[in-house]
Amino acid sequence: MPTSTFDNLPEDKRQRILDAAVDEFADHAYHRASVGRIVQRAGIPKGSLYQYFADKKDLYRYVLQLGLEQKLAYAAGLRDGSVADRGFLSTMRAFLAAGLQMARDHPRLSAIADSLMRDGDLRAEILGEFAPQGYRVIEEMLERGIAAGEIEPAIDVPLVARLIMSMTFALADQVRERSGSYTDESLVSLYDEMLAILAHGISRRD
Repeated sequence: MPTSTFDNLPEDKRQRILDAAVDEFADHAYHRASVGRIVQRAGIPKGSLYQYFADKKDLYRYVLQLGLEQKLAYAAGLRDGSVADRGFLSTMRAFLAAGLQMARDHPRLSAIADSLMRDGDLRAEILGEFAPQGYRVIEEMLERGIAAGEIEPAIDVPLVARLIMSMTFALADQVRERSGSYTDESLVSLYDEMLAILAHGISRRD
């Protein structure tokens, strides 16, 4: 994550560096991305970048963190419970839809996330670091559902949150393999099927 030296830079210079990093990681993915091209795009000496970030991966993590914060901002009202009379399932659907909308609105950040999801080793490393934030978001929604009497209070909240997260990743992978994109509209219908299973289970209903 950035040093205090980076935090103390003028805002326009910080943004120029971040824009250069986003463009480079979007165009070339992590392993093929070049620090040299980033500093050239940003118009700064190469040595300066290492005053701001420990290395390329540190910068990459920061870009991903900003992307996650952007995604959470799209769903801020859903997280804090300010959307009245919205149950867990509809909140979860809206949360997933907000993530897709964010990806469409920010295609460069979406391209970075897409390349990350295609890289097995890097994906395991990075998602292992970021997963707790995602789990907590889902746990908060589950806890509100329990408090509202909508969800069975005996469930293991952390376990269910992890199951939901795993299912969303699996569905996104399925859509990418079929369409080449994590933002294909068909993902919405798959999310609906997933939420129906969460609501009713897989037992036969007469």
